[in-house]
Amino acid sequence: MYREIPPELKDALKAFEIGALDKIIERKRREDFAALRRLLSLDTAVDPGDRQRAVYALGRWGDPDVVPEILALLPELKESQAITAIEALGRLGTKAAREVVASYAGHPSPQIRKFVVQALTRIGDAAARATLRKIAKEDRQAWVRELASKRIKMISAKTVAKKVS
Repeated sequence: MYREIPPELKDALKAFEIGALDKIIERKRREDFAALRRLLSLDTAVDPGDRQRAVYALGRWGDPDVVPEILALLPELKESQAITAIEALGRLGTKAAREVVASYAGHPSPQIRKFVVQALTRIGDAAARATLRKIAKEDRQAWVRELASKRIKMISAKTVAKKVS
């Protein structure tokens, strides 16, 4: 698996610096995208940290074609990796991404619920806003409810600004 990864991408994955991956994302080479996509495999030969960084990069890449792979991966991920996947899904913003992200609104981890709020804010469609309203009313943690309320207001302000301009 790792033999097929372009050397610059391999170095960026091992650098543990987001800036190194950002350079790979900016140049948008097909072979980098394909290599990152292969790292989404649950194959035990893939280092979990590399998989997490691949999810991060693919979310920022912006190609929604990877949503099904990230969705399939999500239930198998540990908390920090799931947070990265939820954040990436929010950036990719498809209906399928939104539906799965919304399903994590009741997750036991308040940190995951925080990233659900952020991802739904980024998606911002009517269904995402409805889930945010539910979180704002019902979440177990006051700070998550408050975050959801603030994000609803933020989306509303953006919507008004778009209508005015």
